[in-house]
Amino acid sequence: MSVNLSGYRAIQNALFVRLDIQGYDVLKFTDLGRSYTINGELYTNVGSLLSVTGTTTEIKATENELLVGISGIPTNSVAEILYNNPKGSSILVTRAFFQPQTGELLNIGGNPAIKYKGFVSNYSMTEQWDFQTQTASHTITFNCSSVISILSKKTTGRRTNPYDEQRFFPGDVSMGRVPTISNSNFQFGAPPGTTS
Repeated sequence: MSVNLSGYRAIQNALFVRLDIQGYDVLKFTDLGRSYTINGELYTNVGSLLSVTGTTTEIKATENELLVGISGIPTNSVAEILYNNPKGSSILVTRAFFQPQTGELLNIGGNPAIKYKGFVSNYSMTEQWDFQTQTASHTITFNCSSVISILSKKTTGRRTNPYDEQRFFPGDVSMGRVPTISNSNFQFGAPPGTTS
């Protein structure tokens, strides 16, 4: 659903990221200047420490990828992140539009709007060391793949050989001759008795 913003001279927008790490927790954070509740869920303010790459708006679903970064992670939280592997976690990025003077959510259809829905395909961590204070902070970047991207890489079916046939259907001999005829040349569609 599209959001009609043509009646507004100025708007403020914010991103809301919902990351569901199985077996750990559902992390909810926003780049809005304050914590905010959307759809009954409280999103924690991380402000400018949250970065999300741009996306392209298209009519049909495509294989877009998205990078979501969170900086300023303290050193004592690194082990917790690495122990609870976020790979394969579902991620939902929503964009909401606000009145800039009052900070209230605009009461228009489709607000907030889903910006991206997918899964974390990989993640990386980088460290920033401050020599003067002898402290480090970390940035985690989530590489996210859309559902379309995951489906396009999926292979389905099975091999047609007697070994796989026995694995799926023990006792079935219908694929028993496949190794014998695998290198034969068949002229499908040719009249009987011809070789071309």
